[in-house]
This record gives sequence, C-alpha cells and structure tokens, in this order.
Amino acid sequence: MYWLLFKQFFRTKACQVGVLLILLMGVISIMIGKQFVDNHNRISSELMAKQKAHIERNVSLHAEDPGLLLYYLKFTLVNDLNPLAGLSIGQRDLNPGIQNVTILTLEGQKYNSDLVNPVRLLFGNFDFSFLVVYMFPLLIIAFSYNLLSEEKEKGTWKLIRVAARSRSKFLLSKLSMRAMVVIGLMSGLLLIAAVLLNIPFNSSLLTFY
Repeated sequence: MYWLLFKQFFRTKACQVGVLLILLMGVISIMIGKQFVDNHNRISSELMAKQKAHIERNVSLHAEDPGLLLYYLKFTLVNDLNPLAGLSIGQRDLNPGIQNVTILTLEGQKYNSDLVNPVRLLFGNFDFSFLVVYMFPLLIIAFSYNLLSEEKEKGTWKLIRVAARSRSKFLLSKLSMRAMVVIGLMSGLLLIAAVLLNIPFNSSLLTFY
C-alpha cells in the first residue's frame, strides 16, 4: 500500500514539477557557490605571490630606511574560506575576505570593501541557503496542503473511512512519504554540493544538514 501511495504521488504534476524545479535550482545555486569559492581561492593564491614580490621590491629600494619601508609596504590579509561558504555565501559580498592594509589609518581600512555593482548587492546571491530557507518550505506546502482534500475531491475518502483501520494512520503514511521525498531531495543536493565543493563529511556538514 505504501508503494502504491508513492507511485500515485510521484505521478502527480505537483511532485514532478516541484522535484525537477528544486533540483534545477539546487544545482544552479551550488554552481554559483562553487564559482564564488573558486574565485576567492584563485585571488588568494595570486595575491600571495604578488605580496612576496611587493615586499622584496620595497626592501631593495628602502632597506636603509625602515620608516619609509613600512610607509610603502602593503600587507594582504586573507580570511580563509570554509568550503561550506559555497552553500551559504552570506555577507561575504559586503564584507570581503581579502584586504590590503598599510600602517596608515588602520581603523578606516577595516571598513573597506570591494567595488561591486550595487544592483547585484541589492538582490544578493542565489546560494543554497536561500533555496533551503525560501524554496523548500514552499515545496513542503505544495506537497502537503491537499492530504485530506484530495481524497474528498476524488470521492475516495468514504472508501478509506470504511476500509482503512485508522484514518489518521493513512494520512500520516501519505505525509511521511512526502517527507521522504523532500529529505531525499535535500540529501541528494547536499551530496552533489559536497562533491563539487570538496566539503569534508564532518560535524559542520552534519550541522548544516
């Protein structure tokens, strides 16, 4: 009976469209997160090489004057990016993880940010956490709002009342089957993200899950 309920639900347009839409949006959000992480790592590695060359050049020019040397030196500060940031970018677009600082006006340099299109900042990033917070609840509502009304509209509720040992158990079976679809979808997307973003299977990933 449980398998028949699953087949009946999976054949509905709501299930097919919902699963395909979330899968597509999930893969897109994961790729956006991967692009963000890869871009951060690439810039970090390039800046480290430039930092070394910058120090060597200034030391050769101002080796006899430490004050002048420190005046011209710029130091690159990199906030290491956890692979989980690919799932939830958060405010990384407003608060960059890479900054160049000098000994001058350190207080003011704490609030420096990258030059980014303000329209892009307004809309934010379409990351996986947006999908979890906003789209998965809509999917759950679309899957479960008609648990009882569907049976009444089809005229099968009277037969269920007579044949089923427990009407509440029947509804819970339908609900649990829908929950399994949602959990399976979430698990599949996180597995794809863990592979693409090189996220280790540790307590942090489990907490996010």
